[in-house]
Amino acid sequence: MKVTYVRTPQGHEVDFLARGPQGNMELIQVCADPAGEQTLQRELRALEEAGEIYPRATKRLLTLTRDAVPTAVPEGITVQTGYEWALTAAG
Repeated sequence: MKVTYVRTPQGHEVDFLARGPQGNMELIQVCADPAGEQTLQRELRALEEAGEIYPRATKRLLTLTRDAVPTAVPEGITVQTGYEWALTAAG
């Protein structure tokens, strides 16, 4: 797996772009607590913009706890805790 960082033409940043050996891609944004509206919008905006550049990539927002998982996100973005993602990815 190759991992890199993404900066969109608009200047927004996504923490990781992971590329698997079969060509699968995942855009991963990590935010401990996206509870603040401005924080959540910043994280989602970056994922959506990067998704336009990498349309085949899965878009994922990882949070620290279940309490930090927002209830409403745009379609096509998966939100989950980092530990759940790590356990799923490892299995």
